[in-house]
Amino acid sequence: MKKQNNIPKALVLSKTGTGLATIRGLAAGGVKVIAAIFKKEEPVRYSSCCELIDLCHIRASNDLLDWLIDYGKQQTSQLILFPTSDEHALLLAENRQLLRPHYIFWNNSHDALLQIINKNQLYAVAKEADVPIIPSISEPDKEQLSVWVPENNAPYFLKPFYEGNKHSSLNQKNLILV
Repeated sequence: MKKQNNIPKALVLSKTGTGLATIRGLAAGGVKVIAAIFKKEEPVRYSSCCELIDLCHIRASNDLLDWLIDYGKQQTSQLILFPTSDEHALLLAENRQLLRPHYIFWNNSHDALLQIINKNQLYAVAKEADVPIIPSISEPDKEQLSVWVPENNAPYFLKPFYEGNKHSSLNQKNLILV
């Protein structure tokens, strides 16, 4: 059996189901998980797979960045850092140099993440490579949507760019309309 200090530790910036699934997967693999939550109703609050840190008071990206740096400085070894939202992934990539001394995380640049996250770019690359894709439309206005819907059968999966996007008229991520 491994000694306690050899068990990897991870900090998961937990958002909704993606955060919970990430935490469960890491815990099942023997990782000691610390979950930072941002909403009172976060389902991971009821999980026994992790230690919780309530960050519901943090609203601005700069405040989260400051908290991450301060928390990282308090650790005796680097934590593995997992964002579970596009918003947090972009924040970490953009501030990689500030976070690197305290955390271990991927090497993708901010620009590379923007391309991965951009659904239009993803579908264009798939189409060019002759990879079958499901019909999709990104950020349509009502007129574009009224043309697209009759050409594509329901059900529809509506996914904003990321939760908290000021331009999203849905104000909810992963909403299914039938």
